[in-house]
Parts: sequence; structure tokens; C-alpha cells
Amino acid sequence: MRNDLATALNNPQKINPSLYIIPEEVTIDGKKILYLSVPESSQVHRSNGRIFDRNDDGDFDITNHADSVANLFIRKQATFSENRIFPFVERIDMREDLFLRFKKHVRLERPDHPWVEMEDIDFYRSARLFQKDYSSGKEGFTLAAILLFAKD
Repeated sequence: MRNDLATALNNPQKINPSLYIIPEEVTIDGKKILYLSVPESSQVHRSNGRIFDRNDDGDFDITNHADSVANLFIRKQATFSENRIFPFVERIDMREDLFLRFKKHVRLERPDHPWVEMEDIDFYRSARLFQKDYSSGKEGFTLAAILLFAKD
């Protein structure tokens, strides 16, 4: 069961982007419980292709409500500094050697990972390192991308 849960958490058809959560098995009163610590994420995740927004009353499917989805992205961007967009940073400002080394590690860890075959900009978008600011309409590399891959 524990491996099934870990597999589901890393399955992009179930949760995308994947959650890197390790289930902890706990025994209480002779019963096995799987404990998951799910921190607030800086990203908007899809569950089975749907986007949900959580509030005090429950989880609401906002997939087909463009304004609600945009507001969720804006809230996430305002909360997490690594999502701040720098529209004047370009691909040429990134270190190619670090990028290639990263892709090599991904390939060694999981040869069938989609990032292995992606073009650079598609990788950055997939990893949410290149985003669109829905409040201003600007696109660009995020602070996270700069910290990971930019030249010194």
C-alpha cells in the first residue's frame, strides 16, 4: 500500500506537478496508519486533470473558471518569493553546463523521464522555472531558475 501511494504521488496523470512526499507508516492501537505531511506548495497542482482551491468549507473544483485559476496563480506567486518573475533574464543568462549536468542526472536517475527529451524552454516551463505573471501578463524566468541555473 505504501509503495502504491508513493507511486500515485509521483504519477503526473494523478497529481501534476508531482508531490515529493514520503508516506510514514505509524501504528496506533494496533492499526497501521499512513501519515502524509503535505506542506503548502508554491505551485498549482492538478489532481486527475482538475484544479481545486481549498478554503475553510472544503475543496472546490475551479478547473473551468479561468478567473479563479488566475487568482490562484496570483496568490501563489505573491506567497512564494522563488516564483518572482524576472522578465529581462534570458536563456543566454543561464549556464549551459549546469543545465546539461542536471539533465544528465535526471537521465541517470530515470531514463524515461519527460525532461530528458524536452527542449530547454519546455523543461523550464514544465519545472515552473519559467512562468507567466497573470496580473501583469509578463513572462520570464523565476528567481528559482536564476538561483539554480544563472551565471554568477
